[in-house]
Amino acid sequence: MNYFFISVFIFVLSEQMFAFTIPSSFIIENAHQQFIPQLVQDKKNGNKIYIQTPFASPVIISSVNKDILKKKTITQIELVYTTYKLSEKFNQTELNYNRLEKLRKAAPFLFTENTIEWVFTAQTACVSPADGKNYFHGFVIHFRSEATLEEAKREVEYLERLLGEKTSQVTEDVFVKQGKFKMAHVDMLAEFNGGKTALNNHIKENINYPEKNSNTRIKGIILTSFTVNENGKISDVQLVNGSNTHYDSVVVEMIKKMPLWKPALLNGRNTSSTFVLPLKFYESGKVEVAQSLLKENDGFDYAEYLMLNQGLTMVPIKETPVITAKEVKLTLPDSSVFRILERNTEWNHLLVAVDVTGSMYPYLAQVLLWYKENEKPFSPKVKMVAFFNDGDNKPDREKKTGNVGGVYTGNYLGYETLKNNMKFAMAHGGGGDREENNIEAILNATAKCPDCTNILMIADNFATPRDLSLTNQVIHPVHILLCGTHFGINTHYLNLARATKGSVHTANQDIVNLHKLANGDEIEIEGMYYILQQNKFEQVLKKRNP
Repeated sequence: MNYFFISVFIFVLSEQMFAFTIPSSFIIENAHQQFIPQLVQDKKNGNKIYIQTPFASPVIISSVNKDILKKKTITQIELVYTTYKLSEKFNQTELNYNRLEKLRKAAPFLFTENTIEWVFTAQTACVSPADGKNYFHGFVIHFRSEATLEEAKREVEYLERLLGEKTSQVTEDVFVKQGKFKMAHVDMLAEFNGGKTALNNHIKENINYPEKNSNTRIKGIILTSFTVNENGKISDVQLVNGSNTHYDSVVVEMIKKMPLWKPALLNGRNTSSTFVLPLKFYESGKVEVAQSLLKENDGFDYAEYLMLNQGLTMVPIKETPVITAKEVKLTLPDSSVFRILERNTEWNHLLVAVDVTGSMYPYLAQVLLWYKENEKPFSPKVKMVAFFNDGDNKPDREKKTGNVGGVYTGNYLGYETLKNNMKFAMAHGGGGDREENNIEAILNATAKCPDCTNILMIADNFATPRDLSLTNQVIHPVHILLCGTHFGINTHYLNLARATKGSVHTANQDIVNLHKLANGDEIEIEGMYYILQQNKFEQVLKKRNP
């Protein structure tokens, strides 16, 4: 099976308003295609909205709450259908097109986002029209969960563990030399088709635990690793630790029976990677992925595994050295912040503004660890640091542009101060809606730091600043480190950098001199193209470079 990410989009003028829009024909041609027997609706998952159409019909029969969708950070839209057709003349592509157009009519703003992944999910087990009525047809809207104070507190605790404050973690000998956990060198990890729910269903169907008449039960985590090649095929299945029971072979066989995965992505292309899968066995007989160790897009945390799995015979944690930044960064979802900061050492008199909302938690550890490793050479360059959380969990309806709050500033006095201020800001708010108060944070901090002549903003590519109308008050260049750019650049950040004579930086590329571009000029960023039109950037339709 072939997979394609929608990585480039065309923006055209609609007849009713001036807006960017993605043609349905382009979505059909480039959507990420996957095949499953039948979709099982996970309505308890608060990060999904189901929009239903009947079997063989494009009509949307469920309500579409546009106000709710507009407030969400949507990461994926999944069009779900069945492959069964009564007549050879039936045109599935035409039906998919019509369903997309119905969705466009109901919620046109969904077709203006260049950071959304489009997926077509074909259900293959349907055998008749009557059977088809038992299958879900329509759209599944996936979005990021809104951070809460409780989640913020948990993330602070996680950062402390990661930084070795409460526990040492794992030796370089285990982490680096064995080479089993170097997953962070890819831009996006491999993924089981259908996500964690489908993966747990596969586990349940293929592991009979406990077996009848068996007196043997295991409790704890069996840790496995395997290779997912560029075509999604699994090989080299290994048990990193086993139970020393026959369940070890059962686990290996279960993994070998897995269907094709979505392969990892590196620089926009499928690549082979190692995947570490922790399986938790309960005394009750339940077996599932150890969720606390394997989070969405976060990869596998070996340090947490050592702390949680008391059944392993290992060197006591207190005798292992504290892990260093260079080792820890291998456990993070990607290394974009590390790469950018290591490439750009020329900035001086810096104000560093950091988004600490829930969407940024996976990247904040990189910020802290990089500073910890580079404190001496870098500290003279940083004059002030501002952490912003978009309002200290203030209700969205009460947020006023320029006065949202949740901005914590302080002179840069070293790593410990940076760490404590970040933790404080995280613990007091997680954001809420999809917009953040980036410009407010900059203006607040520059008023306190007249010596700050360069601004370094560490920002979420998925979240547009709510206060871009205040950009004309920013008097210094803004250098923007963008996190989460797998499916394209949020053009608002290109416009902000250009307006302030700053720059934009991704994991693999530094985009400078934007203010020197003229209308009609094009730039290429990680295989995607953007054109300057009427002093604003737009993404244009071109095939991603190989």
